[in-house]
Amino acid sequence: MINVKLIGHKYEHDLYELIRVFYPEESIYFIPENSPLLADKYLISELDAETGAIDTQYYVDKELTESHQWNLSDFLCKKRLTNPESKAVKASVYQVLSNATQTRLPWGILTGVRPVKIAHQLLDEDGDEKKALKCLVKSFAIAQDKADMILSIAKRQIEKLDLVEQGGYSLYVNIPFCPSICKYCAFPTAKLSRYKDQVPMYMDRLREEVMQTAELMEGQRLNTVYIGGGTPSSIPTAELERLIETVKEELQADQVLEFTVECGRADTISTPLLRMLKEQGVDRISINPQSMKAESLELIGREQTREQVLDAFNLAKRVGIPVINMDLILGLPGENLEDIEATLREIAKLDPENLTVHTLALKKGSKLRSKKSHASPEEAVEVERMIDETLRFSKKHGYHPYYLYRQKNMLGNFENIGYAKPGAECIYNILSMEECETIVGIGMGAISKFYFPEENRIERVANFRSVEEYLNRFHEQHRKKRATLKLED
Repeated sequence: MINVKLIGHKYEHDLYELIRVFYPEESIYFIPENSPLLADKYLISELDAETGAIDTQYYVDKELTESHQWNLSDFLCKKRLTNPESKAVKASVYQVLSNATQTRLPWGILTGVRPVKIAHQLLDEDGDEKKALKCLVKSFAIAQDKADMILSIAKRQIEKLDLVEQGGYSLYVNIPFCPSICKYCAFPTAKLSRYKDQVPMYMDRLREEVMQTAELMEGQRLNTVYIGGGTPSSIPTAELERLIETVKEELQADQVLEFTVECGRADTISTPLLRMLKEQGVDRISINPQSMKAESLELIGREQTREQVLDAFNLAKRVGIPVINMDLILGLPGENLEDIEATLREIAKLDPENLTVHTLALKKGSKLRSKKSHASPEEAVEVERMIDETLRFSKKHGYHPYYLYRQKNMLGNFENIGYAKPGAECIYNILSMEECETIVGIGMGAISKFYFPEENRIERVANFRSVEEYLNRFHEQHRKKRATLKLED
């Protein structure tokens, strides 16, 4: 058990997330300032608002074992950062816990999901890369290789974002239906066999939401479209085509920078589907193996085979789909480095334009989460070896990282990385990760993120997360979006 006293500040949430990374199996309690020290572990974090002095102390059984003192002025590159005071407090706590546990975290004090945003903030300050790198390594305690990576990603993203019309928006469409639900999945999904009769009604609602979006975003340019899920390719091709046609007609989507459809499951991909997507101008799809190991696919409930993945990919290339992404998951139960190497050898033969490498996240709501809540030290080491292998693979085969994000309960506290061949980066993924444009989300469980650039602020509006609520309370969602944009009824 870790008892935490906060004196002079209230950064409870920030510190809880950081402490939990060091002590995943310990209970963490925030206690009153005047609580006495007993025979247990105590962390005391004190901030003097007048002087900027930060003092962190760590006691074990009433004995002071580690301490760290510095000043807010010692925290580098703070002009452009959101709430530098909380980050400086975290940095002091990090030093103490790192010394106490003899552990160095690759992402240092960062516990949020978007570390590249920090790199953007630092580069925006004065464009000084050396200064930004020094801040990431010295003040944020990020490992040198991670700091180098997010700076290079930020610079690459800036090049792609220059193509995006300012003041525009993107559209995310959720088609939640799947032939089966993978055990690692915690997205708002619905098993197709259960809801098959409701698919036509659901798609009608989606088309109505597209028309509502045309009203909400009148006069603004649509930059990108992303149809995800779920498995959009699992529904009848005619239904998907009608939706795409509605998007093109209502939102003038013929001139978008990119149009993406997740096909995902290889067992849902057919020649008529791919030809329809090609004819409708879809220029990016996903075909996601997750692993090429048959035992792993069976274990996670992903009902497709290695052969189906290979066949679907080759078929898509014959039809003429320009860009294909393939997802992999590192840290699946029972997999080791040799399994990942075997999967990568198969990927190398296909040579997709995009490769997205996920570290398994044990999310609430997933079946895998019910069996375990964190990685063992041995598992974390093995996952790190897998990540290193994918980095070597990407360099060897001409990929570069162009977006990165992290999640809670991720094995080993690592990250997800999107790789691309030069010029094949997904602009929607960049916009979504860096939150620098409005993204209107439609469909069950979709989240709209309305961007207000004058205030550098995002407001989220979430759609209902069940098929029944989405269909029955449909118009409530639209009213919430109108209220967020302050549109009159």
